[in-house]
Amino acid sequence: MAGRRNPVTGPAETYLHLVPEEAGAARLLSRFALKHPGVRILTPHYPDEPWRGSVDANSVPDDSREMILTAHQPSELLGKLEELFAGAPEDDSG
Repeated sequence: MAGRRNPVTGPAETYLHLVPEEAGAARLLSRFALKHPGVRILTPHYPDEPWRGSVDANSVPDDSREMILTAHQPSELLGKLEELFAGAPEDDSG
């Protein structure tokens, strides 16, 4: 599709070709980061590196820490991020 950008490129894209059941989780990680501006997904540069999620300070309600979460698979990282933000109220400002 023209104009459509793949959120995962490089070695991480190669990983997803080898482990196709994780492709959906990688797309959900991208959406999660869009929904939560203080979250960045850091894809691995090599197949044996972990997936990382960077969470800016004060992005999680009642928590002022900056955090780096790591996981071996995108689905595992997504679970950790969802658990971290589970108590966060939804943004209903507009």
